This record gives sequence, C-alpha cells and structure tokens, in this order.
Amino acid sequence: TALRHRLGLDGDVRFSLGDGADTFAERQRQAVDNKGTVMPGLNEATVQVVDVPRHSYEGTAMSAKAQAVADAKAKYIRKDGKPVIQHYDNYGHSFDYTISGKGINESMNPKAQHKSSNLGAHIAVLNHLPQIIGNSIEVEEHPDYQKNADGTRVVEKVNPNTLVHRFYGVVDIDGDTYRVKTTMKENENPKVGNTQYTYEVTNVELLTDESASSSNGMEHTYLESSSGNVPLAKLLDGVEKSYDKGKKLLDESKKTDETAKKDRDKDTERALFRDGDPDLGEPTSVLKRNIRDRYERRMRQGMYQTQEAFLDSMLSLKEYMRLALAFTMCGSRSAPINTL
Repeated sequence: TALRHRLGLDGDVRFSLGDGADTFAERQRQAVDNKGTVMPGLNEATVQVVDVPRHSYEGTAMSAKAQAVADAKAKYIRKDGKPVIQHYDNYGHSFDYTISGKGINESMNPKAQHKSSNLGAHIAVLNHLPQIIGNSIEVEEHPDYQKNADGTRVVEKVNPNTLVHRFYGVVDIDGDTYRVKTTMKENENPKVGNTQYTYEVTNVELLTDESASSSNGMEHTYLESSSGNVPLAKLLDGVEKSYDKGKKLLDESKKTDETAKKDRDKDTERALFRDGDPDLGEPTSVLKRNIRDRYERRMRQGMYQTQEAFLDSMLSLKEYMRLALAFTMCGSRSAPINTL
C-alpha cells in the first residue's frame, strides 16, 4: 500500500503506479504540493539492460516510421479495437497497463522523435516497449499539467483525474546503449486503467570494464556495467525533476529516503508500546517485545518505589502527629500520648 511505501517497509525502490485507487487523492495532493514526488531508493537501485534489435524497415525514415506504427498497432491492439492488457511485475511491484493507438501515435509524433537522440533507435524501441517498461524503474510521479493556448504546460492547471509517472530503463541496440524514459498515465478511475503515453530515447555509452563513469562532453554518459545491470544513479546523473527546475532527481530521492526513515522510526517508536499493531517484521517484533518488557519492568519498579515513598510519608506523618499531640499536652507531663 502507499502507507507501506512511505514508511519504507517494502524494499529499496518503491512505486506509486499500481497503488490502490483509495490513495489517488492523497498522492495527487502531494504531487501538486511538491511539483512532483520523487521515488526513494534511486541512488542504490540498478536496472537490467534490455537487448533490442535494430529495426529492419527499409525505405525512407517516414516509411520506416509508418511500418513501425502499423506493426505496433497490430501487436498492442486487438482486432476488436481494444488494447492488449500488458503486465508489469518487477522490483517487487506489479500492475496492468495498456499501449493504445493514441499512445503509439503520441510516441511517434515529431515532437517525441525530436526529444530522442536517434530516430532509428526511437523506431526500434516502439515494438519492444513491454520488455523495456518491464525492466524500467519509476522515478517520479507528478500531476497531469494542462496546456495553455500556446501549447505550453503550466503548473497552475492540473487534470484532477490523472497522474503522470516517469519510468527509466536502458537498452542495447546493436552495441549502442540508450536510456529510455517512458511516460505512463494513471486514471483515478481504476476501470479506465493505466496507459503508456510516450517515450524518449537518449544515447548513452556503456562500459563493460572497471572504468569509472564519466562524460565525454558530447552529451554521452559513460556507464559501468556489471552482469547486464546498470546503476540507476548513472542513468539519472544530472537529470532534473520534470516540472521543478534546478532540483535533481537523485538529490530529491535522497531527501525522500531520509524523510521515509524518520517517519519509519517515529512509527516504530509509537508502535513499541502498543499491542495489536501490524507486524513490522521478525527483528522489529522481537525488539518491540524486548523494549516493551523493559518498559513494563521499569513501570513496576517505579510503582514499587512510589509505594515505598508513600509508606515513608505516612510514617513521617504519624511521627509528626505524635509530636504535635505531645506538644499540645506538654502542660501535663503525665498525660498519655496516644498512637495512631
């Protein structure tokens, strides 16, 4: 659930896409307040490199693009016009989504193509989206900002029914490595479901030796690979939030980690002395019982000490009253002194 995500109880990388519909309003509120919510755990995560073959289309770029779109629609859309249900199941999280005709057209429009660094790679990726998305990690959840009359999205106008999710993955196409950013949309109505919206393909170069990551000054990022896995932090180096200029994803993820840890610590502290709380895992449960037992022993000891102090006070009061009585009767030395 979203609560377990915020408490950091379900692993290093957490997702929001696929959370229950009952969490939508709260997640959207946070996304609006923060101009996007960055996922924690991104600095430590790794992603699997997906092998994608070069496209085999011939002719002009326009012709290759048209053939790719036709193949994608045949692959992702059924004959009755309904999209095929795709399933994400990775990094301890799962959800269903679709790739619609609208999403295919949006992914292949000139604006989306120009955001990619290589048209051939952009075309090749289209018919392998389920594998790429399946090995990608969500890094950001932000509101669905609406466009002004000039087509520019503005943070003042938000679609209340939709949240946008940014996933990052990495592909190898004929020896060249590319970072793929896929945009997914989540509708508040679970019957509408999640949809792939568009994607961008950015050229990166993968090092298979032990060399450190660096930049060659030509918008190529060198990465270090280990058994086909790439550190996500290398893919996201220098990448900013979508609508919060100047704020880096990795920096914001680290802040989210720290906030989640503080919330988790506070929640655990509150749970230590209450019965009937959800089990937070065997080590935490043992710790919880041990600290509670220690607390109860101290309470019993404190109650005993309080009882002793009370009895001492009563004895002192008894002595005071005895002396007071003796003083009032000092005129008669033979007067008996009664005890309490």
